[in-house]
Amino acid sequence: GVKQVLVKRGEQGSVLVTQDAPPIIQPAILAPIVLDTTGAGDTFTAAFAVGFLEKKSSSDSLKFA
Repeated sequence: GVKQVLVKRGEQGSVLVTQDAPPIIQPAILAPIVLDTTGAGDTFTAAFAVGFLEKKSSSDSLKFA
């Protein structure tokens, strides 16, 4: 079954829900100027995956993303 669900919430940050721990809420880091959001979600997901593959904790992977 599903062990983790990562929800991207735009300006409201992100939430990681797992089977065996309380949800981890990561506030968004707002940039003073946004030129283009193309690829932002893909980049976020890739960064989380890198943290996961490097054996970082779920919390640290989320912060890295």
